[in-house]
Amino acid sequence: MRSSLLGLVLLSSGGAHATIELSAMLGFAGEGDCDDCLGNDDLERDFGVMVFYEIPLPEVTVGPRAAIQLANGDDTDGNYRELDVGGWLRWVHPAGKVDLFAAGGVGLSHGQWSFDTAGGDADLAGLGYHFVAGGGAIWPTANLELVGGLYYAARRYPELEDTVNGLKVTVDDAETDRFLLTAGVRF
Repeated sequence: MRSSLLGLVLLSSGGAHATIELSAMLGFAGEGDCDDCLGNDDLERDFGVMVFYEIPLPEVTVGPRAAIQLANGDDTDGNYRELDVGGWLRWVHPAGKVDLFAAGGVGLSHGQWSFDTAGGDADLAGLGYHFVAGGGAIWPTANLELVGGLYYAARRYPELEDTVNGLKVTVDDAETDRFLLTAGVRF
């Protein structure tokens, strides 16, 4: 069954080869929030990297996506670290010398938010999910393709927790939202 599925994917790709994309991300207009927090925390120094492995199918490419995003909170001076692993889909439309695309992805996220509190340092961590959607352009060159994009990224964590000075600290419904400018290469 597994070899039949692989054969179907290879046949449907029409001989096109899989590509890998590596992009840098710059986040802007981002916020972190949770039910137990006093308010939104504006995200600063917000950057990351993402990588895709794309398999061409008729009309779209699909494959896994992984990303890591780091940011600092302006209001709390906290540190936000988020890791995504999930699926990715990209529709590409040729437009002359560049290809325009629309893309999106969903999957699991691991968040770790670190803050200094009156009771000590809190390193809140937990699992959640993410959603990413946007578009951009691909510029082919002789050996690789240059890629630029604009995305909206949302991450949701039902619960983040830590133990501080022997006490369990939990925050519910934690989330981050941001826009991402990306620049990268496909090969």
